[in-house]
Amino acid sequence: MNNQIRIDSQNGYTLVEVILTIVILGIISTFVGMFMFYDVNMYKHVKSGTEDVQESRMAVQRMSTELRQIASSDSISSANQTSIQFYDVEGDQILYQYSGGILFRNGAQMLNSVKTFQFSYFDNSESQLSVPVSDHEDIRYIKVELEKYVNGKAIQISTRIFPRNFR
Repeated sequence: MNNQIRIDSQNGYTLVEVILTIVILGIISTFVGMFMFYDVNMYKHVKSGTEDVQESRMAVQRMSTELRQIASSDSISSANQTSIQFYDVEGDQILYQYSGGILFRNGAQMLNSVKTFQFSYFDNSESQLSVPVSDHEDIRYIKVELEKYVNGKAIQISTRIFPRNFR
């Protein structure tokens, strides 16, 4: 009798098969990781742009609301292309001013990274008044124009404001 055990079958994987599997999984993981990294960066990019646009719209909306509340044409202290100072119906003095790419409200920064900003003033015949406006009673409505770069693209926001207490 022969006491030798003979093993004919080989169970398991060879070292070459294991290394090949690890290399293939590494390549697949690299591509999946690159796509996920790209998607996360794109999401952040779009989200920051959306927030910038929303912030700009909210600033113009707030300005519009307050300009509608000008007490009367006599309550405007100054009106020029980059600033307006007035008293609202509650007697509060408000100053909007654009300087150096920043929009200020009463000296506090309201919006930054603004490329261009201007006020335009129009009379009852819709003719644009020259600035600075000397006779504030001529103002019928105010046009606000803002341009800002968001993610390399220029966005423009423009609105016309008809103060409620003007004739």
